[in-house]
Amino acid sequence: MNENRNQTTQTNKDAVDRIVEGWNRQVSDFDSGPLQVFGRLNRVARLLDNNLRVFFQEHGLGIADYDLMAALFRMGPPYMAKPSSIARTSLLTSAGVTLRVDRMVKTGMVKRVNDLDDRRSVYVQLTDVGVDLVSRVALLNRERQRRMLDSLSTEEAAVLEDVFRKLEQSLLRPGWPDE
Repeated sequence: MNENRNQTTQTNKDAVDRIVEGWNRQVSDFDSGPLQVFGRLNRVARLLDNNLRVFFQEHGLGIADYDLMAALFRMGPPYMAKPSSIARTSLLTSAGVTLRVDRMVKTGMVKRVNDLDDRRSVYVQLTDVGVDLVSRVALLNRERQRRMLDSLSTEEAAVLEDVFRKLEQSLLRPGWPDE
């Protein structure tokens, strides 16, 4: 990864290019490949996070609120699950699910339903208002995501997906990063 894969012109240099140039001036044989990959990945992640935050706020939701509602919606009618199941099928921790459920019960998006067979257990269920909101927002979000990928060909998007999956699996391997 020693080669500079991104031969850029002066007019389309970004912050990562300028950082790499600084390192190259100070360190001979500086391997800029990892910095170029992770620097851009970090910038894209921050841009995406900010974009998602604004988008969901426009619909009265936080990112984690939507994640919880979408997890319930993907389960299909009656859009109900135990908090532990929601945590397994979303990007939320168990504590995050509890926090979001408490908040979303107050907004009327979800409700708690007691387990008739086990009084110690409770389910979380989308209300009709919640089902309506998450289904509308999901469609709008999908269209917004498509527009975000407009600059990529179908093949490039598929390669990006495969590369991100491979990188994620690498980062999740046992013992990493202290092997």
